[in-house]
Amino acid sequence: MVFACQFDRKEIDAAGRVLASAPAVGDDDSEWVAAFKLVSQWRGVHAGPLRTFRNNLGRRVGRRGIVAQRLKRMPTIRSKLEKNLGWSCLG
Repeated sequence: MVFACQFDRKEIDAAGRVLASAPAVGDDDSEWVAAFKLVSQWRGVHAGPLRTFRNNLGRRVGRRGIVAQRLKRMPTIRSKLEKNLGWSCLG
């Protein structure tokens, strides 16, 4: 199964930088909301491949172990982006 990336790397990185900087009170936060939506969509696209990998791994492990997954929560992602502003969202 092949999954095509429909997002531009620069857009995702720019959205990560916007999310790393919390909007000030009273500022127009439309840029922040747009970045949040873009990153949420990007994460949603990656849910399919992660689910496929987890299912395949679960079949290999069988009853000998437990396979689990969860996407990082947005506050955790923002915290990591704030600490490491030079990071690229795409690795």
